Amino acid sequence: MSLGGGYIQPLSSTTNLDYSLHLGQIKTKATSFGESDSDTTDTLFAQAQLRHLITPSVELNGAIGYERLHDDESENNLVLKAGLQYFFNNEVSVAAHYRNADEYSDITLTARYNF
Repeated sequence: MSLGGGYIQPLSSTTNLDYSLHLGQIKTKATSFGESDSDTTDTLFAQAQLRHLITPSVELNGAIGYERLHDDESENNLVLKAGLQYFFNNEVSVAAHYRNADEYSDITLTARYNF
């Protein structure tokens, strides 16, 4: 889970720069050879993201950020992100993002409803 906030700065009619800060918590549970283990890690994430509409319905975006996982093993991470978002209308969109941090990378697919 994550709770965050940010600010959107318009640069032109098709380009925005947004800044955000998120605080969260990751809960993991693993089972191996009949034994179960769980862990909780607090997270801090800050980023600056450039978003550009290449058509009225398609957005290309990229971001640079900082991530800190507050546990015994993690370090500060530089995070790079690239993505594409498709808007069906002003309320509904779908997106795909690739994110690379020092310790891991992930691909995220999302559906979004704005109200």
